[in-house]
Amino acid sequence: MKKVLISFLIISILLLSFPVTVLAAEPSNKPITPPELKSITFIHYAKPDKPPGKPDKPDEPPLPEPDNSAYELLGIYLPDTVTYHVNPDGAPEGVLAEIQLSFETWDDETGKELFIFNSLTNSSGLNLDAQNTISWRRIAPRNIIAVTRLWYDAAGQIVEFDIAFNAFLKWGIDPDDEGPISLSKMYDIQNIATHEVGHVVGLADLYEDQYRELTMYGYGKTGEIIKISLEEGDIAGAQYLYSAP
Repeated sequence: MKKVLISFLIISILLLSFPVTVLAAEPSNKPITPPELKSITFIHYAKPDKPPGKPDKPDEPPLPEPDNSAYELLGIYLPDTVTYHVNPDGAPEGVLAEIQLSFETWDDETGKELFIFNSLTNSSGLNLDAQNTISWRRIAPRNIIAVTRLWYDAAGQIVEFDIAFNAFLKWGIDPDDEGPISLSKMYDIQNIATHEVGHVVGLADLYEDQYRELTMYGYGKTGEIIKISLEEGDIAGAQYLYSAP
């Protein structure tokens, strides 16, 4: 019994004499949102195509007439002018001007300046880091065109946002706004960016076919440029939140 007690005392002295290193668990890649904030993520999918070799069914109903007057609010908004940063890594040359045009498109239709470009950055975005970032990231699956993430407080005020374009996809800039011929099988940056910025303004996606001409129509496709200019519903939603110019 004495030997056991002596051994225990020796081990205890050794443990107190030498520091013990405790290895922390590896950090998770999942974004951490403080309890006082909530986040919402929007995924912009490519418009599903019909399978090759499958003709339209004879009894398939035609597309409904476009309704360009609709909009849906998210219930959150920008309380003041915000700045944003652009990471051009993985994007075509000239991307900065296209991104700026997308933000200015919404600014031009509201009674206050919502967005100001700050600087280029090397941040990859989609994490809460006190910086609003537009970047290119590899996103799976590849039918995802872009992702927008918003963080907002209990009052519904947006405190941070990030937009990421899928680097797996081909991106281009339409030089004459004529669309499919010049873009071929690429996604137009300004077209997709203008839609994503609409979420930051506070507007939700609309997926029904009658809303296909709206900037906030939830699907996108290669060669598309229709989202570059806002329609009646897009403008009405923005002006409901921020008044008219």
